[in-house]
Amino acid sequence: MGQPQADRFLTAVATLLADNPCVAQPLLCRWFGDERPLQTAPDGALVRPTVATAAQALLHTHRRRAIDDLAEALVQAGHPRADELLAALAEDEPSALCRAVDRWAHDERVERHVAAAAYGLRTAPHVTTDADRELLRFSALALLARPAEGALHGTALALLVRDPGTRARHLPQAVGRFAAGDPHLPPEVLAPALTTHPEPVLAAFRARLYEPGDRPAAVLRTLAEVAAPALARRVADLVREHVEHRPEGAENAAAFVDRRLEDGPAARSVIFPLVVDLLRTRPAHVRRALAPVLADPGTPVSRPLRQELLEVLMEREEYGPSERDATVLDALLRAVAAGAAERTEARTRDLVHRTGLLMARTPEGAACFDRRLTQLAREVPVFGDQVRGWLKSAPAQWAVVVGPSARIRLTAGREKGVGGVRGRIGSHAPSGRDRHRTGRCGTPPTGMALLVLRHQTDKGSGSGEERAQCSAGVAWRTSPRTGGAASSPSARTTACTAGIN
Repeated sequence: MGQPQADRFLTAVATLLADNPCVAQPLLCRWFGDERPLQTAPDGALVRPTVATAAQALLHTHRRRAIDDLAEALVQAGHPRADELLAALAEDEPSALCRAVDRWAHDERVERHVAAAAYGLRTAPHVTTDADRELLRFSALALLARPAEGALHGTALALLVRDPGTRARHLPQAVGRFAAGDPHLPPEVLAPALTTHPEPVLAAFRARLYEPGDRPAAVLRTLAEVAAPALARRVADLVREHVEHRPEGAENAAAFVDRRLEDGPAARSVIFPLVVDLLRTRPAHVRRALAPVLADPGTPVSRPLRQELLEVLMEREEYGPSERDATVLDALLRAVAAGAAERTEARTRDLVHRTGLLMARTPEGAACFDRRLTQLAREVPVFGDQVRGWLKSAPAQWAVVVGPSARIRLTAGREKGVGGVRGRIGSHAPSGRDRHRTGRCGTPPTGMALLVLRHQTDKGSGSGEERAQCSAGVAWRTSPRTGGAASSPSARTTACTAGIN
């Protein structure tokens, strides 16, 4: 059998590219809109390429035969696949793209000016020679010299601020346009100037962090990359200010902390005091945002610091001021379950049990823990298997944090409705230790389950307030640490519970 037809086509095109690239390149660019799959896949290919992707691959493979002509053919094509290939050339062939940007910046056509601005900024991070930097510098100055094309000035200033040779002269104008909200001057463009001109850049970032909306998040993402100790301490102060003046920015601050933790011990001197201050002095919504970050297993580099800060959070929830917000511990529990596959089971078990003990101090927290534990055991299979194993191996230890109804659902391995609870309770014949085991309210589990059942089904008796109080009586638990009541249900609720038992 001869060579497959598709292979013969590709070989013929490759030969044409090698022999006459200036003719073949524009013709291949016309294939970018052809999404038909090739008749056969090349050897070793798992997915059959299309005509368009084959054209991209051929042009990239044979790019050095006429790299400058290829750049012109691609910019002339004006197709998304041409843009993708130009972006690849900016990384693989930065010198060629710098020459192209210089040509386009001095061209008479406005569309070429737009291309010069876009690909100049893409190429700049990959430039390594002074000659290439000079080409980008002249291109940016040419763009900046056209008052009628003000939309491109932000990108031109970004190139000039990146260049140490032109930074001092053009930084004030760049900072002004950044403050005005120029979309072509994102925060990362000003970041290189932090090392040489920190004051104006930090002032611009501080002003942006006071703004509402999503724009402060981009500033914090940029600041999270600042590792120099002196600058990092000033950045930490900005994060504190942001959380204080923009409470909705807690999630942004948590993302900042998450990124900085991955710097490991090098970040400890800055990140540890920042997080401790946020945990101990800020309201619950800040701790709620930080809890998933600290409970995340992280990488081996960040894990010790995450664990140390998680202990600070647990201590704050246990011994902190009288304010108790179950949502903080609820967020912690969800994060612990999500990371169960990446953490040792012993560590996960300890965190879940400690979280349960803390949540059990209030009726709302106890009910929330039961609901969330059951939900997470169902949604995260690894975590669910672990929880069922703990309940089976140490039932007495977990009885103080997991309610009877939740234990029934967990050990059954799936959620059950009211009818399922009724069936299990009605057919249960207690014997041995089960006959003497009591629930967390000092009543047998069967009585508590029946209370739940009656509360859900008895709609004709009692006021709404009375039924709500009965529900609170179910959730009430004695404090597992002290043996006394962490909070006492009202006399009316106690009477309701006693009446059913």
